[in-house]
Amino acid sequence: MPPRPTRAVYTALIGSYELLQEQPVARTSDVPFICLTDDPALTSETWEVRLVEPAFAMDSVRSSRVLKVLGGGLDDYDETLWVDSRIVLQADPHEILDAMLAEGDLGFLLHSFRDSVLTEFDVCARSGLDEPGRIYEQLMHYAETRPETLDEVPLWGAIIARRWTPDVHRAMRSWIDHILRYSRRDQLSSRYVLADFDRLTTFAIDNLDSPWHHWVDESLIGRNTKIRVSAYRTAIRAPLAELAEARTTIARLEGELAASRQARTELDEQVGRLRERVERLKAKVDRHRAREARLRARLAAAEETVEPRPRRASGLRRR
Repeated sequence: MPPRPTRAVYTALIGSYELLQEQPVARTSDVPFICLTDDPALTSETWEVRLVEPAFAMDSVRSSRVLKVLGGGLDDYDETLWVDSRIVLQADPHEILDAMLAEGDLGFLLHSFRDSVLTEFDVCARSGLDEPGRIYEQLMHYAETRPETLDEVPLWGAIIARRWTPDVHRAMRSWIDHILRYSRRDQLSSRYVLADFDRLTTFAIDNLDSPWHHWVDESLIGRNTKIRVSAYRTAIRAPLAELAEARTTIARLEGELAASRQARTELDEQVGRLRERVERLKAKVDRHRAREARLRARLAAAEETVEPRPRRASGLRRR
């Protein structure tokens, strides 16, 4: 049996955004639990706390995303399990990684309460989670280049299993490029970036509670909600509503076009059947005409062969 790959669980807390959740399973697992943070005062009973320098001094969210997406510099590990700071694991990380990487190199849970990436765009805009200009531009670019990804169920970014192959490294590099160029909300870009990644495996598991994890309620994590900018909440609603209306209109017109094509096909078939009937009738008329010609010829020939009868004398008879 080949040796088990080196593994780690990791998370990131940058900018004192929320509290670190302890991980009871870490006490019985041989997988290290590593928390990357810029807070020198942070301590934990179950996490190994490592100080890091944020990528962007004035942007704690994107600094955290850099650590999340690129692996946090944990190059000594073959496989990692990222967990959001609101995740408390219920199973040993080996069990989770074995399952999520059994058939691929990248494992995600599907979002269990969003039915499409477009819905996620809408929610992010309404909640004021990023600048409306960034969200709107990203949405328009995706709609123009890969519109089908907007209809897919989003990938839930709170738990990510990765085997750090060269292809995974390249995919993560592309993902962080989108997060830095567009919205910091990574769930908006993951489907688009990973559309052609064939070693992705997804799992339809309840995001709030499962045998693998528990999602801690926001009221219990001490989140600093001042980081959100509420002025962003409604600025993109009109474009999103317009896009949704346009998609509905397109679907309706496509249905009408399909019905029209079906009606045209049925009409063409009916015309074809009528033409076949006309051809049969013409052939029948031609046969009748030929028969009539033959009968006329026979009648003419018969009249020529009949002998004329003697004529009776006229006048009085002698006595």
